Amino acid sequence: MMRVAILGMALAALTGCGDVGRIVLDVQFPNEDVELQTRALEVIVRDAGNNQTPCTNPFDRGITGEAEDRRLIEYPNIVDTSVLNVDLATYSALNLRVYAFDGFDFEADRMVAGGCLREVTQPGVTTELSIALDPR
Repeated sequence: MMRVAILGMALAALTGCGDVGRIVLDVQFPNEDVELQTRALEVIVRDAGNNQTPCTNPFDRGITGEAEDRRLIEYPNIVDTSVLNVDLATYSALNLRVYAFDGFDFEADRMVAGGCLREVTQPGVTTELSIALDPR
């Protein structure tokens, strides 16, 4: 299991005024074989807006034109928690996507698993979520 902390980052947080929220995302691999094959995780935080079903195609990594933040995380990681700074105030609802790859070149390497979920953001609140990856 890998834990990803998505920290709200805005001017208020940088100056110590106000809490803009935080999301803790536990990444669950479908099985040990997939986890052993994984060398990198791509985490995409995308604006879900009013779309109630943003995960109809969970393996689509394409650009949607919506606001988004993409991060690459080496896996296995020395620490179990990776921290991503994302301006959560930008998003009314999040579409969180995590993809596991067997290498670091996301155009050439093979995606071995992926998962997606939608969550309404709550400023000032720590939200703990779990995303189960499906084998590809």
